[in-house]
Amino acid sequence: MTQGVQGGGSGGDDGPGADVSSDAGPDADPGALPPPAKVGTPTVPAEPSPPGGRRADPDACREDAATDAPPEAALSALGLPATPEDADNDNPDPARPLPDSGGEPRRIRETLDPWRAAALHAALDRPGPAPRAGDPLIPLQHRLFFAEASRPSALAPDGAPAPGGLWPDTGLPFRMRGGGRIDFHAPLRLGEEALRVTVVQNVALRQGGGDPVAVVTLRHEISGPEGLAVREEEDLVFRAPPAPGAPRVEPPLRDDRPAFRREVSHDATLLFRYAALTYDANRAHYDRAFAAAVGHDGLPVPAMLIAQQLADLLADRAARRLARFEYRAVAPILEGEKASLNGRTFGDRAELWALRPDGRLALEARAAFG
Repeated sequence: MTQGVQGGGSGGDDGPGADVSSDAGPDADPGALPPPAKVGTPTVPAEPSPPGGRRADPDACREDAATDAPPEAALSALGLPATPEDADNDNPDPARPLPDSGGEPRRIRETLDPWRAAALHAALDRPGPAPRAGDPLIPLQHRLFFAEASRPSALAPDGAPAPGGLWPDTGLPFRMRGGGRIDFHAPLRLGEEALRVTVVQNVALRQGGGDPVAVVTLRHEISGPEGLAVREEEDLVFRAPPAPGAPRVEPPLRDDRPAFRREVSHDATLLFRYAALTYDANRAHYDRAFAAAVGHDGLPVPAMLIAQQLADLLADRAARRLARFEYRAVAPILEGEKASLNGRTFGDRAELWALRPDGRLALEARAAFG
């Protein structure tokens, strides 16, 4: 997915992956944080359906599936209206029905290969010994597994899976990552077998400034020998390529003082290795002509990798069990740019953010321990 950032600095003290701690410690003013992320599993209401979309059958994956965060955050990242009151039209084309957001669950069973986790450990130049069989899977590294193996004929022009089967047809060709919410219930261990069940939880169409946008929310549930281990809601944003010369909306500046900080840089080799490990064929991450055609000045770094690095940064500073991680992609960081990963903790929660070289926000996240 193209919206967001990636990282992978060296582990040396003076290299691009060095930590730089500020004077702001855990006793900083907690009022500076937004409200804490809710940790829990609310019951899915059967009615009403959300505006602009039809909710999947909550029994298709799990009766008590989490639906506590709608896709409005993904829309706000694009500077588009997030509510029907602000939207020009909740359904841009009333004559065209909304895509079906039910569909058949997609089940993928896989053995969690220790080599893949060790390969990411090396690609990110992480300190310490590489993960091995029997080790618990590091938070967010479940994204290394359960990739859908699609034939070339089943790919969309951007390299991602084409509409059909699980994927609804939004009529919009270009996709990027908007954000997600992940709850960790039990450990997954390398070398063990796990099952991921995926359903399309919601499809919402919005229109702002004349440009239609669709947000597709997938719900994943991953189970291992100990039962449910990970529940994730993933927001994917679909849109048309920007018109030539269209004005860009600059992301906000963020000058909050972090308690801990790390600088990272991203080269084409890291982009290739991460795409290979995650089986992500999105052309925006390796095809410069395609990246330019969809509005980027270079190769954008995947938002999921920046989210991974923020989670790693937090783990390096707080050796506590992560119960929840939620993130929102705001703007891309490009290949070759130096970015900063920032964070601070307050009791049982944490706030994390990644900044572009100009100090503007690229991705933000909140975490809860438990």
